[in-house]
Amino acid sequence: MRSAEQSELQQNKTHSLAASPANGVQQPGTDILTPLASRSLFWRARYLEASPALCHIPLLFWLVETARPRIAVTLGVADAVPHFALCQAVDKLGLDSLCIGIEPAPDEGAKPADLTKQSDFNDANFAEFSQIVQDGPGKDGFLPPESQIDLLLINRPVTQELIETLDADWLPHLSERSIIVVLQGGETPGYGAFFRRLSATGSSFTCDLESRATVLFHGPEQNDRLQRLASLKPGHTGYLAARNIFARLGELHSNAERLAFKTRESRIARRQRDEKAAELASAQAEAQKLSAQYNERSALVATAQAEAFDLSQAAAELEQQLQDSQARHQQEKELLNKEISMLKESLSTAQAECEALRKQAAEQEQALSERYGDISALGLELEARQQEKELLGKEISTLKESFGTAEAERQKLQKLAAEQEQALSERYNDIAVLGLEIQAKAEENRKLAEEIETLKRMLGETENLRDAHAERVHDLENSTSWRVTAPLRKASLTLRSK
Repeated sequence: MRSAEQSELQQNKTHSLAASPANGVQQPGTDILTPLASRSLFWRARYLEASPALCHIPLLFWLVETARPRIAVTLGVADAVPHFALCQAVDKLGLDSLCIGIEPAPDEGAKPADLTKQSDFNDANFAEFSQIVQDGPGKDGFLPPESQIDLLLINRPVTQELIETLDADWLPHLSERSIIVVLQGGETPGYGAFFRRLSATGSSFTCDLESRATVLFHGPEQNDRLQRLASLKPGHTGYLAARNIFARLGELHSNAERLAFKTRESRIARRQRDEKAAELASAQAEAQKLSAQYNERSALVATAQAEAFDLSQAAAELEQQLQDSQARHQQEKELLNKEISMLKESLSTAQAECEALRKQAAEQEQALSERYGDISALGLELEARQQEKELLGKEISTLKESFGTAEAERQKLQKLAAEQEQALSERYNDIAVLGLEIQAKAEENRKLAEEIETLKRMLGETENLRDAHAERVHDLENSTSWRVTAPLRKASLTLRSK
């Protein structure tokens, strides 16, 4: 606070010097500069927001210092710059005053003004003597009983409704030394006549800067300095000098607000810059992480490609082995089928021969039976045919020899048939063994096929993983962060090479 006071005192000296007549020559209107050039003109406003009332803050400071109101009422605090200017002047001067800012309730269905910021600033700086309320336009409930208002600040568009409210609720409670300050005029019919009626002495002061401020001296009891201000009219001596003082000092507040706004923008820009720098650092860390992941994934892709190549080679070899095994088994099967066909033909031939031999043996047995019958007949006729005995004996011997030969042939055929049956049984056993081997080979082929399918599926999964890695690498290389960090990577590689 002391540094601020010293700065204000330094400004007072500077502006006082600037306002002094140059070379001792008194300029027109300089007779009122000495009472106007008070300390309050050079105070710095604490509350700065974009407002058309910024240029009139020195005038408000000066009015409070000069009039020293006991009660000051502001109608309209959505724009709180003029109200807080009154509060600051009261606080700086140490006055035992009450400041009330009133924001009328909105029309039915309209959204009420948000006074959170204004209330927070008021509670933090002027809570001991100032309050901000939002209610109807009347004074009931806002002012102590039988109290009178010394300064009424109108910071709202002047409408017919406001004029009626002023007549009914506010004007009857103005003091004998009351002042009305209008910061927002209006085009309402009867506006001029109403405000001429507000000034009991017909005196007022109008300051046209970036916006218009009209000071109406309503009460008849005005001190000398206020009367001298009221005597300044456009085109009269001293008005332009006073207006220029208020204009130059008011411009300081406008510039201060713009500077504060630019400062806030600069602070926001610095915060955004810091956030962007943090984001850039995060992006760089993410890029490094992605680069490490990319290298790791590249190694994994290379390993997967090598494993996929090995699996492909192994699968090709297994498939070739399977094809060779299948071809070999097919050849063996064809040979076995041919051999079985030959054995079947041999068996059929042997069976046919055995059947023929059986028939021949049966015929011989029948013939032998017939011969035995003949022998019996011959035996009965032996005596009758004694002469033919030798012939019959020879014939019998011949038949016996033939029978022996036939018997030997029959035994030989039986032996041969037994051997053929044994050989056929062995062939059947061989066929059964070959069938089992074929089944074993088929089972082995099935397992090989399943293993090949498993290898193919693993190969497909490996290829899908490889494609996913390749797509991820492609996305990384085409991503915005990758392109943005390309100069960083290049610079990093340059530094490493050095």
